[in-house]
Amino acid sequence: MTGDPSYFTILDETITGKVKFGDDSRIDIKGKGSISFVFKNGVKKTMSNVYFIPALRSNIISLGQATEAGCEVSMKEDILCIYDREGRLLIRRNRGRNRLYKVLLEPESTSCLQVITSNESSKWHARLGHINFDNIKLMVDKELVTGIPKISITKNTCVSCLLGKQTRRPFPQETGISIKTFRTDHGGEFTSNEFNNFCEENGIQRHLTAPYSPQQNGVVERRNRTILEMTRSILKHMSVLNYMWGEAVRHVTYLINRSATRTLASKTPYEIFKGSKPNISHLRVFGCIGYARVSAPHKKKLDDRSRALVHLGTEP
Repeated sequence: MTGDPSYFTILDETITGKVKFGDDSRIDIKGKGSISFVFKNGVKKTMSNVYFIPALRSNIISLGQATEAGCEVSMKEDILCIYDREGRLLIRRNRGRNRLYKVLLEPESTSCLQVITSNESSKWHARLGHINFDNIKLMVDKELVTGIPKISITKNTCVSCLLGKQTRRPFPQETGISIKTFRTDHGGEFTSNEFNNFCEENGIQRHLTAPYSPQQNGVVERRNRTILEMTRSILKHMSVLNYMWGEAVRHVTYLINRSATRTLASKTPYEIFKGSKPNISHLRVFGCIGYARVSAPHKKKLDDRSRALVHLGTEP
C-alpha cells in the first residue's frame, strides 16, 4: 500500500474501503492497482493489488500478500529474503533499529496520460455494469449516448467480470425468419393444458429443454444470462452482499436499456423507444459511497451536514 498515486501504472479509483491498523485506527482506501519496479539488474517486476491510501506517509509491503501471490519469504536472524515463484531473489534486507525491514525499490516511470486513460476506461466499465469494452467503444465512437467523455477504451482484465461471467459453451441454435418452435423449460406455466392447447391451435411446435441447460433456450435465456452476469459482476466489484441482488438486477436493467447491443448497431434500446439519445453522465458505480444532505430542522452548528449512503442503483 502506498500514498503516492504517481507510482501506479494501473490504478482503479472506483475501489474503496478502509484499512485497520494495530492501534485500531482506520484510514480510507481510494483505489487499487499495479506498480512496476525496476531492479538494479534491469529486471522489471509488477506488484499487483496495491492499495492507494492518500493518508499513508510510508509505503508498506504485506508479507502475507506476498506469500498469497506465490512468493517465498525467508527470515533468518536479522535478514529478510523474498523469492519469486521461480526461486529468484527479489529482496534481501537487514532488519532496522525499529524492527522494520526498509526496502528501496525504484518504480518504473509512467506517463500520467496513460494512467488517466486506464482509470477512465475502467471507471466507465464499472459504471456501465461491466458491459463489454467493445460496446463501450461503440457507444463513444458513434455517440450513441450523451454524458460519457471522449476517452480511449483500453481492454483490461477485470476480476469482477471473471467472477461473474464464466459460462459454458452454448448449444447450437436453429435460425429462421419466422418462429417455427417455442422452446421453454419445464416450468408449470409452460406445461399447462391451456398453454399446450394454445400452441396446437397456432401451429407452434413445442421443445422442452433438458434440465439445468438454459443454453438451449436461445435469445431469452441469453438475455437472462447477460443480466445475471452483470448482476454478479457489479456485486463482486464493490463486495456488495448477495441479498441486495434485487437492487442490482434493477440497476442492470437500467444500464442494458442505455447500452449498445449487437442487434441495434447504431442505436440503444432507450433511443429506439424514446426517440432521443440517453444521457448517462449521472451514472455512478453500483455500491459506491455517496453523501446526502441532512435537511432535518433544528440542527446544531457542529452537527453533520450530510450522511454517508451506499449507492444501490437507478430505477428504470
